[in-house]
Amino acid sequence: MTKKLLTAGMLAAAIAASTFTASTAQADPYRHYGHHGHYWGGVAAVGALTALTLGAVAASEAPTNCYIARQPVTDDWGNVLYFRRMRVCE
Repeated sequence: MTKKLLTAGMLAAAIAASTFTASTAQADPYRHYGHHGHYWGGVAAVGALTALTLGAVAASEAPTNCYIARQPVTDDWGNVLYFRRMRVCE
């Protein structure tokens, strides 16, 4: 539970940081200071942080106590047709 809360907090902080870094409005709309794409660095940083956060969430939710077990597959009358291997996690 604390990992999910920590991850949600990190994601909220990344979104808040992207809001403050990407909103560099200029007072004079006709003066471009050399190029037009000056705010893409903040967007790229937020994308990288989001990818890292989502990767951490996926890694933390992966179960560790898993094993392969053979489970029977039956027809409508209860006859065993074959066995299939399934991953069982506790």
